[in-house]
Amino acid sequence: MIIIGESNLKSTTNNLTKGCLCYEAIIENEPIAKPLSKCKKMSIFLYLHRNNDKKILKSKGIAYLRRERLIHLAKEAKKQGALLTQEDLALLLCTSLSTVKRDIIDLTKEGVIVPTRGYLKDIGRGISFKSQIIKFYKKGYPISEIGTKMMQPIDIIEKCIKNYKKVINLNNKKIPLKNIHIVTHLSIKLIKEYLKI
Repeated sequence: MIIIGESNLKSTTNNLTKGCLCYEAIIENEPIAKPLSKCKKMSIFLYLHRNNDKKILKSKGIAYLRRERLIHLAKEAKKQGALLTQEDLALLLCTSLSTVKRDIIDLTKEGVIVPTRGYLKDIGRGISFKSQIIKFYKKGYPISEIGTKMMQPIDIIEKCIKNYKKVINLNNKKIPLKNIHIVTHLSIKLIKEYLKI
């Protein structure tokens, strides 16, 4: 992690300003089967402090500010083609991993997407981003708006909807869960989430 200051700022891009942080993060398209230590990384530039941080801290408190930073850092990394892990966020925010996990769970319940590697790659025990896509779809959101909210390309959104419809159709035909899994190649966990929606 490198903090860009006045002396080394001129050697970087013109869009960066004082207080920008250079961080090594995993490239977005790295597969989940690969160990993190073997994944390709890239340098990304993050702003840990923003102009309205003092105002947020004063009016809403430290926990709210931490959650705002968590969302912002994850989105900034994604815009640059990288994905932060929950461990990355804990390090960047000088907090515990359990705090980051709790914040992400709370934000997800509120409908706020934190585009971490685990969330976007469906790693771990959290609710799948694919289920969130279906929730937006069932509420009547247009596909383009779902794509924007979920930070996913349209073809991914369309594929999720197609798979959801397939799961529902097979379930309506009383096909056992195990067989739905075999036919659709979706995880049992995701199929169960789809059936609960």
